[in-house]
Amino acid sequence: MGKHFEERIEKLENLVKKQGAVIYEMQEALEDKWAHEAIAAHDPNEETFPASIVHQLLADVNPIKVYRNHRNLTQAELGTAIGSSKAYISQLETGRRNAGKATVRKLAAALKVDTDMLR
Repeated sequence: MGKHFEERIEKLENLVKKQGAVIYEMQEALEDKWAHEAIAAHDPNEETFPASIVHQLLADVNPIKVYRNHRNLTQAELGTAIGSSKAYISQLETGRRNAGKATVRKLAAALKVDTDMLR
């Protein structure tokens, strides 16, 4: 290969490196912008949950159990709060029984979550 060709290749390689650095900086700036927008849009009165809660839900742990544990309630305490029994809460958490709409509303109120979070 000739010297001229090698010089052109070197210039192109340098240009690609510079463009890569610019693209990286643009991505970083966009991610910062999006993070700031998300923080600004967040309602400070809205409850947030730790990552451990999210991980359990993503691992298909029963949401009633996840939120009950997060609220430091026993099955008996949650049962009492909704006018039911420990055994019924256990059956809901293990999937042996399904809660009806009225029960889901009671559970959501007792666990201080939206009903959608228990489905």
